[in-house]
Amino acid sequence: MDYINVCEDSFHNEIFRNDNYRLYEVKMKPFEETQMHQHLNHTLYICIEDTKFIEELYDGNSGLIDVPAGSIIPRAYEINKTIHKGNNQEKELFIIGIELLKRYKLSEKYVDLDAFISNDYYNVLKLNGEVNLTIENPSILIFLDNKDIMINNLNFYKLKGEYLNINLDDHIELFSEDNVLLIEIK
Repeated sequence: MDYINVCEDSFHNEIFRNDNYRLYEVKMKPFEETQMHQHLNHTLYICIEDTKFIEELYDGNSGLIDVPAGSIIPRAYEINKTIHKGNNQEKELFIIGIELLKRYKLSEKYVDLDAFISNDYYNVLKLNGEVNLTIENPSILIFLDNKDIMINNLNFYKLKGEYLNINLDDHIELFSEDNVLLIEIK
């Protein structure tokens, strides 16, 4: 076999896993290239920086992915078992991948971060200002800016791309002048 599982690729670095999802980072310097690898589960990608890379499919087809920071790219890998590699272009790449380990349905299209995305499988919401909510499903907060943030009356300094796992039934009081992405997995 001349490809590997995505978990074995050195650029897909796992930072958290539970029964519902696997969270990983993809960081690449200009013109670095992943190995040819296969994805078996649906994945949501959050582009922390402007993202420009060439996706080369196993069958030889290729295409340019060029999206701004904050973009969300849903990929329905469980349907097509994608085998590909990524060739980063002239800027450093920083993407967070959320691989859904249960069977979820995703649409294969680019989604603007400003939109609230909701279906039977997940919610994606950009939060800013003052927010009060109680978490009903496994969720992840992803911070899209370097900024001070207040969560449950405690101050934190969060870096762009940092994340926080939220437990079921946690109540979150959040205040941020900048953007925080909440991904709730149903």
